Amino acid sequence: RLQAERGRRRKMTEILCRWLNEELQLSRRVEPGSFAKDFSTGYLIGEILNKHQLQDDFDQFSQGRNAVSQVNNFQRLLPTLQHLGVIFSDNVVAALVEEQHGVATRLLYQIYIALRRKERAKLPKLTLETMGAAKLASISAEMYKEVNG
Repeated sequence: RLQAERGRRRKMTEILCRWLNEELQLSRRVEPGSFAKDFSTGYLIGEILNKHQLQDDFDQFSQGRNAVSQVNNFQRLLPTLQHLGVIFSDNVVAALVEEQHGVATRLLYQIYIALRRKERAKLPKLTLETMGAAKLASISAEMYKEVNG
């Protein structure tokens, strides 16, 4: 059972990496093997939100790995993530900073879903059909299935 969950988490991380690297084209490439470390400072989370015009103060984020930089980044992320309805507590921040296995994957999945919902809510129905709402739904369903078995 534990091995099956690890397999699902690994698959989810791979799907998220495709989204981050191919669709969003973050400033640096994210790989499954370094996923926890890549998101441990909060910088790349801020970049994701900035690419969706949700993090106006992204220019004040730091790529540093020291505690001051991390606190700065995570404090700036808190209101935006709360606005999106993403669960983001002190425990989640501590687990991210400690690079606990699976925490970044779960958080990024929540962010992915919240951003997709926000995009769908903003777009008129005709535009959604034009863009291929079925494709968005299938990606979301695949990700949900991978996480929840």
